[in-house]
Amino acid sequence: MDIYKRNYKKLTTIFDLEKVKESEYLKYTSQGYKDLFIEFSKGPSSSNYRVLLSHYHDFNGDLIPDPGFEIEIDEDLETAEAFTYQDLCAHIRIYNFMRAMDNYEIREWRSSLNSFFESWLDKLLQGDFKLALQKKWNGGD
Repeated sequence: MDIYKRNYKKLTTIFDLEKVKESEYLKYTSQGYKDLFIEFSKGPSSSNYRVLLSHYHDFNGDLIPDPGFEIEIDEDLETAEAFTYQDLCAHIRIYNFMRAMDNYEIREWRSSLNSFFESWLDKLLQGDFKLALQKKWNGGD
C-alpha cells in the first residue's frame, strides 16, 4: 500500500468523510491534544476534494495553523495527499515550486511532505478525538 492510501486510511479512522463534506468546518477534541479543525474546500467532484486540517496556535491574538495541511482526498482511489504545509515559521506550497524543479526533485518534495504528514497522523491516532462542533453549510450546528 502506498503512502497516499495509508494516509487515506488513517484520515478515515480519525474522522468521517461524509460529515466533512456536509460541513463548513468541524472541531475535534482529545484530552492532552490541541483541538483539531477540519475545513472543507470544494473540489472537482463529490468524491475528489480538498480539506484543510490543522491545530491552531494563538499568536498575539491571531490564530495561526500550527501545523496546518491542505489535503486532496480522492474517495474513488482511496487516497489522501498533502499539498501544502504551514506552521508558525513556514508556509510551504510544494507545487508552487514545480516550475523550478525537475521530476526527481518534485518526487522528493512530495514524498517528504507526505511522510511528515503520515507521522503527524500517527500521533493523532494515539489520541481519542471526538467530534465537538460541526458547522454545516446551511448554517445549522
